[in-house]
Amino acid sequence: MPRFTRNFIDKVIDNADTIGIVSRYTKLTKRGSRYFGLCPFPDHNEKTPSFTVASDKPLFYCFGCGKKGSILDFIMQINSMSFTEAVEYLAKEENLTPEYENDSGNGRPRGYSSKNTLYEINRQSANFYYRCLLKNKEALSYLYNRGIKESAIKTFGLGYSPSDNSLYKFLVQKGFKREDIIASSLARSNERGVYDYFRDRIMCPIQDVTGHVVGFGGRVMRKGQEPKYLNSPETPVFIKNSTLYNLNRAKGFISGQPLIMVEGYMDVIALFDRGVKNVCATLGTALGENHAKLIKRFTNDVILCYDGDAAGRNAALSKSSILENNGLSVKVLVLPDEHDPDSYIREYGKEKWDEAVKTAVYTTDFRIGQLLRTYDVSDINQKSEFLTKAAEAVTEVKDEVKWDYYTRILAEASGADVETVRNRIYETARRVQTETQRYPDRTVRGNEAERTENTVQPADKKALELLGFIMADRNNYEQFISKGGTAELFEKDTLDLYLAIEELYKENTFDISKKLIYNNKVTQTAAAADAYADSFDSGELGERIKTLTKTRLNSHLQTIKGRLDSLNGNGTEEEAELLTEYARIKKMLLGLSTEV
Repeated sequence: MPRFTRNFIDKVIDNADTIGIVSRYTKLTKRGSRYFGLCPFPDHNEKTPSFTVASDKPLFYCFGCGKKGSILDFIMQINSMSFTEAVEYLAKEENLTPEYENDSGNGRPRGYSSKNTLYEINRQSANFYYRCLLKNKEALSYLYNRGIKESAIKTFGLGYSPSDNSLYKFLVQKGFKREDIIASSLARSNERGVYDYFRDRIMCPIQDVTGHVVGFGGRVMRKGQEPKYLNSPETPVFIKNSTLYNLNRAKGFISGQPLIMVEGYMDVIALFDRGVKNVCATLGTALGENHAKLIKRFTNDVILCYDGDAAGRNAALSKSSILENNGLSVKVLVLPDEHDPDSYIREYGKEKWDEAVKTAVYTTDFRIGQLLRTYDVSDINQKSEFLTKAAEAVTEVKDEVKWDYYTRILAEASGADVETVRNRIYETARRVQTETQRYPDRTVRGNEAERTENTVQPADKKALELLGFIMADRNNYEQFISKGGTAELFEKDTLDLYLAIEELYKENTFDISKKLIYNNKVTQTAAAADAYADSFDSGELGERIKTLTKTRLNSHLQTIKGRLDSLNGNGTEEEAELLTEYARIKKMLLGLSTEV
């Protein structure tokens, strides 16, 4: 991939409207020199604003979930973009022309392939594979034997990849450059030359939502060949976590209908060709937030349909939480154990499929059904455990009106008294609320109640406040030095940030917050330091230096004590040295305590 010049990235950061960009994702309110809003990240649902940005620095920080970084980090995380994509996004916002290292003189870096070139390579390759399929009897027989008819072959542009590297030769004859073909990931090179990435496979062209061919999925035809499925590697036009197979066709059929999500290409092809048009699949990658955002452009209703075995049910359960956390209404369709969507519709047809779809249940009902498979409610201990787990699933539904419905469902399923079940649900809700109040920096996500914490320890907070003060202005840094401040006050991440700040001031850098993006760990710590800076009173500078000195010395003292304990009074030279160092530090701490 081409690399932007450092000067260009600096220019992008300098021109970025941090407040304006972040305001698109959450409403910001000014408090002093900072702006606050509800955290915009979907895995942190909060009621009290803890997300903050400053008007004069390209940094963000959430006091709740702990997410932090530069405006580039924000764009990357909120939109699931790469670093390069985030830079391109901001550059486009600011009408800046990209500047690349090793520029070839025509505005393109050496080795750069335009998206239009990659789209055309993929289109020509899809046509090539299709023509190869029509000539290959074995590949056609394989498809026919799987119930894939000519209509489906044409609709999906299915093809066959020969094993003789003929695609590369074809593309060269079409006038494409070697480096562009390799950039498309349809060919690779080694010391022996260039060779085709896909060989001897049934080929499924992958299109983005606008209909461009962006990649391919290849399936083997014979048992024993590995891997069974092979997808194109990611390219500038093929981003797997932002692409769904067949959504370009399905989007025209989901008005008033849910989007049915299945596991594989063959499931999609079998369903679509038999009249189930509102169907798509992921591309060999985990279902994620970007997929959810893509789906929400066309519908809020999703039905997950995976294989009927235990693995399929568990997959549906895990993926439903991701979609629900992004505001989608999700149902789960469970097929009989021996079937996947492909085999089911081939055996029973569309009418039976439509009947099965009507049996899809909301995620909470599905979870309760899974729990009933696990627990024997005729056993009193298992019944109690079942009600506890089921109550946790119910309380994840934020609409309390629905709790009454699930109270009756659980009472009937378990044989327990309705009032007993209702009490269990509300006890669970109170427990979760108490935990939330006790640990406000924690968030609960999904059916596993997985928690994330922003655990900033008091000593770390004091160091961050001081670093925020130093980072804000060169005069602050000089005051810190004049009062005896040194790098020894910090450790680990805070030490890395201090050393970066010190180096930038030595280079006479004016606004150092815009120069910290080249070391992600340092940028993250800088974002936290900037957020905590408002808590620091410059009149406390001397006292803060003393406090951090004590903290560092006490930490060192504990390390020595631990080592001495392990030596167990063996009278060695090492023990004598440690005792001397222990006494020296104790004396220093005593001196700090007696200072006026």
